[in-house]
Amino acid sequence: MVTDRGCSRLLQKLSNVRVYHGLSREMKWEKVSRRYADAYRAWIDVFFEDPFARYSLFQIDVSGPAWNSFQPRTDQRASRDDRLASAYHQFLLVTFGTLRDTKRWWVYPDAGFFSRDSVLDRVEFLFNRTYKIAFGPQHSRIIRLARARDGRGRRADRDVGSDTR
Repeated sequence: MVTDRGCSRLLQKLSNVRVYHGLSREMKWEKVSRRYADAYRAWIDVFFEDPFARYSLFQIDVSGPAWNSFQPRTDQRASRDDRLASAYHQFLLVTFGTLRDTKRWWVYPDAGFFSRDSVLDRVEFLFNRTYKIAFGPQHSRIIRLARARDGRGRRADRDVGSDTR
């Protein structure tokens, strides 16, 4: 998680890692080989060594019993999409930290998990409603846009971005 200015700085560092290690394709995290282990470590170090970046991981085991019994609303049976939207909403609340009315976010999670725009539309709604409750109905949208991006697509290296007023 970084600001727009920080995003430019990180993208340049990530580009340098790609050039140095000869990486031209999408990096598949589930298929890290020994040959490319140093390149992946250097990629991760870009985030961990930047004093202004914040790394957050969202991982859910959708095959486990905890996920199957998770019901975000007690008044109705939730679909997989409802559960996913609720879990991601909670993740963003924790990731973004203390509620502030001076930040605006653009959220770009990986398309592999969020293949349906309706899930992210629900996350946008839930998150913006939380902020309207906290700061009043006249408050503008905190999440400006939430759209899944393919790892090979434009801005693939930027998962979550922010803007401050």
